[in-house]
Amino acid sequence: MHNSFTANKEKKKSTGNASRDSYRTVPRVFVSNFIVEPGKKKLDDVISEVDKGITVRRFSGNVHPESGEFSGVVKQASFIENGEIEHALKETMISGNTFETLMNIIDIGSEIRSTFGGIYTPPILVDNVTVISK
Repeated sequence: MHNSFTANKEKKKSTGNASRDSYRTVPRVFVSNFIVEPGKKKLDDVISEVDKGITVRRFSGNVHPESGEFSGVVKQASFIENGEIEHALKETMISGNTFETLMNIIDIGSEIRSTFGGIYTPPILVDNVTVISK
């Protein structure tokens, strides 16, 4: 995704993904009109494939659009082990690189839900994200 600034910087075509908080701020890359096509598996079937991992219902953090680096707090998270949700997590953070994470998609579920800002997405199973939790 690019706005005209990041597209020119990367010598790519703009995808028109820009927003700004007011006329006083500079436009930034922002997710809009973003659609993830659903897969065929129910959420329980996707979870059953996970040896050890977490669910992420909400993410509150930062994503640097140029580098793709992200980090932040995961809210409404659960620990998964041997394909079963074991317990809720507290004080959990994740970090990684958005571009690499998109290349590490293992599966996409079928049940679409609303996330933030009017974005609707199915569950997405990814690999190689750093998790820090108690």
